[in-house]
Amino acid sequence: MRNSKDVEKEEYQEFYKKTSNEFFDPLAYAHCITEGEMEFHSVLYIPGMALLNNEDIFLRYLSFVKGVVDSDDLPLNVSRKILQDSRIVRCK
Repeated sequence: MRNSKDVEKEEYQEFYKKTSNEFFDPLAYAHCITEGEMEFHSVLYIPGMALLNNEDIFLRYLSFVKGVVDSDDLPLNVSRKILQDSRIVRCK
């Protein structure tokens, strides 16, 4: 994944539209790099229509977040069960 300083806003918007099959630009995005016991890069998006589709936004505030995570430390096929059972991914 490229460094966030090398990516223009228009590229983030185009990538979002292609990967999520959305027509509208995202309201916001975050490009994160996490290093430690496990390293991963992620780009998270809040869809442009998210606020219109969720009446209880504070109750379900993460239900509409979309994104991509890239990591050499995780297997290619990752399920929720694998992540929950992983000692590396466990949050404290």
